[in-house]
Amino acid sequence: MYLLKRFQLSFKNIFLISIIPGLISFACIFFVKELSSKTGEKKKTRKLPIPRESKLFLLVLGIFMLGNSSDGFLLLRARIAGLPDYLIPLLWAFFHFFKIILAPTAGRLSDKYKRKYVIVVGWVIYALSYFLFSFALNSTVIWFVFAFYGLYHALTEGVEKAFISEMAPAAMKGQLLGLYNGLSAIMKLAASLIFGVIWKLFGYGWAFGTGAAIAIVSTGLFIILVKEKSRSLEKNY
Repeated sequence: MYLLKRFQLSFKNIFLISIIPGLISFACIFFVKELSSKTGEKKKTRKLPIPRESKLFLLVLGIFMLGNSSDGFLLLRARIAGLPDYLIPLLWAFFHFFKIILAPTAGRLSDKYKRKYVIVVGWVIYALSYFLFSFALNSTVIWFVFAFYGLYHALTEGVEKAFISEMAPAAMKGQLLGLYNGLSAIMKLAASLIFGVIWKLFGYGWAFGTGAAIAIVSTGLFIILVKEKSRSLEKNY
């Protein structure tokens, strides 16, 4: 933000400068020692079928992600609302600030109550956020909507992974998390293409409204179709 405001640098030059901290971070990897495994020979595990509930959750998640486009569109929406370019990085940091400070509380709630409830609330907040983005917001209101959107991320990012990792035997946790991340990436690409086409043809209001509608539909399917695995035996682990 300082470089944009003080020196009037372009976004292209800002990204070029960001290579420096990126290279420093990369160099730090070589100073990190990985702990060696002392478990001896690796156990041979047979391929297990994916549980039905996991398949249902991945199906519903795929539908939800079809309306979950790239957050880059939100920054474009902020510019349309009249936010100056030099405030865009600050808005992005503001959004992450809310996400970071609220995430631990969301995690505790999912440990105390059903994770499904927390995810449902998060998905509803996502739908409401996109619904708000569809309106003609000014540059002041956009800050509050971004903070509200940060609450969605806080409630879902870690909780969704915990939810799916508890739906299968320990030997399948890595596989399910891999499917979760792979599906999320593929569907986000498809969602971004669809979102961009709708925005181009009908305007941002219809694009955000479509994302909100898909989120509401998938939330209903999640409530009806997916059952959470009981955690009553956790104390034995």
